[in-house]
Amino acid sequence: MTTEAQTGSAPVGTLYELLQNVTDATSFLIFAHALQQDHAQRGEHWSAQNIADYLAAALDWADSTHLGKTQGLNDAPPWKRFAMFLYYGRSYP
Repeated sequence: MTTEAQTGSAPVGTLYELLQNVTDATSFLIFAHALQQDHAQRGEHWSAQNIADYLAAALDWADSTHLGKTQGLNDAPPWKRFAMFLYYGRSYP
């Protein structure tokens, strides 16, 4: 897999689909680029409008789910769990 920066094109799939496909560093970077693009295009729809709110939401998710363990992510790669952390920073709960 290549990142948007490498190909010059947008990642394929919805943000949630890209999140579900995170398994390693490469797929994490593809997701992170898509998250950045989502903020650039739809940031006004994110609950978190500043870094403090973003981190608070991400930490709320991490604390309440034990970094995804209560959501069945016990055996998920660390890259996926970190991607989930970033994803839920957008708006949690």
